[in-house]
Amino acid sequence: MSASSSPPQSQNTLHVEENALGLQHSQSTYPITRTVAIIKPHALPHRFEIEHRIQEASFEIVKERRMEFDTETDPDTLYELFGEDAASFSEGAVWVYVLERRRAVEVWATLMGNADPQVARADAPHSLRALFGNDLAQNAVMGSPDTPTAELQIASIFASSPPFPTTELPADDSDNFNYNSLDSITLAAPDDGHTHSTATNPSTAGGSRLSVSGKPA
Repeated sequence: MSASSSPPQSQNTLHVEENALGLQHSQSTYPITRTVAIIKPHALPHRFEIEHRIQEASFEIVKERRMEFDTETDPDTLYELFGEDAASFSEGAVWVYVLERRRAVEVWATLMGNADPQVARADAPHSLRALFGNDLAQNAVMGSPDTPTAELQIASIFASSPPFPTTELPADDSDNFNYNSLDSITLAAPDDGHTHSTATNPSTAGGSRLSVSGKPA
């Protein structure tokens, strides 16, 4: 089923969905956290609509970059970082954000909606997957499952230009993840004329090829 165009969306809808999950309860008691948010290849034409919703949800976009992952060199490492969603990287370029706010992972999950777009259209018709998803594989967007995984993904993708001081990066032995294996995974950040939205510390990777650890391939 083809994705439909996004109708006008107010913050009230997101607030209702947040309340349903208890995400607005004592928000001030929660620390500022980050999540990785990725727009899948088939949904890239809707990037600005999705970005508008991100801003409506009071996220700060602290980093963003268009990326094309090498899915053939070491697919196991990509799977370890991104789970089953890594399969969508073989379809083409994606748009990667680092988003920041209180309870970032939970709020982004609410904004995305159910992983199955058909379920999302029934349960949360204004969610991103309801609006722009086609099926379980092409479900428009993906995000970090939890804060520790988000920090690991950020450290892996943006190691050469982190959106925060390197002293805040997870230790090399975090969650027993093998960082050495990341050197064999490459990604392209082509200079293709796409306009980047205003964000803190925008990427300056240009057309270089980088490993997921952020080093030149």
